[in-house]
Amino acid sequence: MKHLFLLVLTVVATCCAQQQYYNRYDNVNADSIVQNERVLLAYYKCVMDKGPCTKDGRNFKRVLPDTLSTACGRCSPKQKVIVRTLLLGIRAKSEPRFNDLLDKYDPDRSNRDDLYKFLVTDKMSLSSLIIVTALSMVTADFYSSKYDDFDIQPLLENDRILLGYTKCFLDQGPCTPDAKDFKKVIPEALETICGKCTPKQKQLIRQVIRAIMERHPESWKALNTKFDPENKHKEDFDKFLAESRK
Repeated sequence: MKHLFLLVLTVVATCCAQQQYYNRYDNVNADSIVQNERVLLAYYKCVMDKGPCTKDGRNFKRVLPDTLSTACGRCSPKQKVIVRTLLLGIRAKSEPRFNDLLDKYDPDRSNRDDLYKFLVTDKMSLSSLIIVTALSMVTADFYSSKYDDFDIQPLLENDRILLGYTKCFLDQGPCTPDAKDFKKVIPEALETICGKCTPKQKQLIRQVIRAIMERHPESWKALNTKFDPENKHKEDFDKFLAESRK
């Protein structure tokens, strides 16, 4: 009788384990993923077959079809929070990306209503939505703070490094990863007169530009021609450069 009871418990435990996903990812820090735009984008590219996958990304991708089709019906409570946070994070960063993801894994839209209900089922998910949306608004208003603590002194003190950055911006030489990141935001930063820069980023940009202007005036002229050929932003940008000297 005792053995029969133990057998029943084993069967029940096995069934429960099969009904839920493996719990090794219950402690994934979804908030840190959402707050790091680069990592969140990597997860998105992984599940959309647009980029490589980490081990965690592969596992998330593996359960995603079933997760969306059942509105996370087999998820543990912790897993539901993780899935909500990641999906809401993708949605907050880009509604088109979120919709593309749903269209890929739920093409006939048969589970769309249930999925939306799942995303705002309880107070936990609602607070997650508010937090993620707030984070999205902050990161949308400013460029990534990744380079706020960028050590600018080697660049200012070593003319070879400064010239290397300048050549990268002008498509006249190779780009380091840092220079490549800076180059990506130059057009928008110029268009908005660094409107999305943090105070620290504004300070760094002023220092770099002044160094180029003073030591490589011809390169500065070429940069102006490349990024502002009609001098539409010259007056405003000159004011921006002069602000910290007042």
